[in-house]
Amino acid sequence: MTLDITGLPPTPEEVDAFLADQAPDAYEKVVDRLLASPAYGERWARHWLDIVGYADSNGFAEADSPRLHAWRYRDYVIRSFNADKPWSDFIVEQLAGDELAGATQTNTQQAVLDPQKRENLIATAFLRMAPDGTGDEVPTWKLARNQVIAEELKVVSSSLLGLTVGCAQCHDHRYDPIPQPTTIGCGRFLNRRTIGRIGVRLFNAFIHSTHPQNTPKPMRLRSRPRLSKSRRMR
Repeated sequence: MTLDITGLPPTPEEVDAFLADQAPDAYEKVVDRLLASPAYGERWARHWLDIVGYADSNGFAEADSPRLHAWRYRDYVIRSFNADKPWSDFIVEQLAGDELAGATQTNTQQAVLDPQKRENLIATAFLRMAPDGTGDEVPTWKLARNQVIAEELKVVSSSLLGLTVGCAQCHDHRYDPIPQPTTIGCGRFLNRRTIGRIGVRLFNAFIHSTHPQNTPKPMRLRSRPRLSKSRRMR
């Protein structure tokens, strides 16, 4: 049980204490002690981190540039598990933590002074865990931008819907009711939220306001030509 809950074997002292406890609820007390241990969150958070593709580097270009503050999201997940946070709160914070915090690019430095708002902003890194080359030197930046959106969509769908939508990038799903236009529409939504606002502007502003001395050079949005109406995705 100790190995299952915390990933660690019991110490000899813990074994002796359990064997010496003749109370009828001895087993329940051990369970409560293990669930209250910080090791519980560290053990079980890794399953969610695996699903969302947590990594300490961007994993797209050959440079594989580091994500210097990715650990903040990792610790957020661990804290959530240890606090027994309701599933609904856990998901909403990761999808719309910036909305919960009421944070914009102009007021982020004030927002992070509030512990709860800071936690909500960290949670949005869920949408930045996919392989991402938009901050590295890549041959085609637009291709990297589109690819990270596609990967983010896979993370969101596989973690929250229990299925992937990767096939629907090119054609309707064969066995699931997921048409290609729906997938493209979801990609456009993520394009606006994660690349346009959270992923670059807001998250960089948050990191700079909390640890300006350790902040890497912020990624910058590159301008793109406006498409004519006939060339826009419908």
